[in-house]
Amino acid sequence: LRSFERILQTDPQNSEAANALVPIYEKEEKWHRLLQVLEIVLAHAGSDADKIETLQRIAGVVGDRLGDRLGAFRWAAQAFELKPDDPAVRRTLEHWAAQADSFQELHGLYEQRLAVAVGDERAALQRRLARMAAENLGKLDDAVQKFEEILEDDPGDEEALSSLESIFRSTQQWKRLLGISQRRLEREYD
Repeated sequence: LRSFERILQTDPQNSEAANALVPIYEKEEKWHRLLQVLEIVLAHAGSDADKIETLQRIAGVVGDRLGDRLGAFRWAAQAFELKPDDPAVRRTLEHWAAQADSFQELHGLYEQRLAVAVGDERAALQRRLARMAAENLGKLDDAVQKFEEILEDDPGDEEALSSLESIFRSTQQWKRLLGISQRRLEREYD
């Protein structure tokens, strides 16, 4: 332990010493020191997969062990920037957004990604943005817009139709609710 720490004192970016200290600091529950050596490991990570793994590990240490949920969200956001289409990366990001109540920031990250996303990823992001707007941000107009965009691409999308029905019912927008019912009927008879 001491020899690796001495190496880091003389060579603060020594990745071998940092990697050797990770399990030691973890076992001894020295979370601040673990964070420091994980940052060194991150700086020397070669592949995106290694960077993502380290970023997610850092997010866990920062959020779970140091109690900084917003900090954990920010580390997870860095992993999302590297691999925004990875479901595990998204789950981690969404977990820390919920823990830190950072839905506005998460919404912004997803909007940025939506601008370049295509196909299934685009549809999944539109759904997440719509649900987040309705459930976490209280922006029902934004949610309606996103669900309507989903229906433009897939007029029979059951989740979008059901969500719009729920929003229109709760906000007593009876004409718009009737429009959803008409869409369903037309679809049924086509």
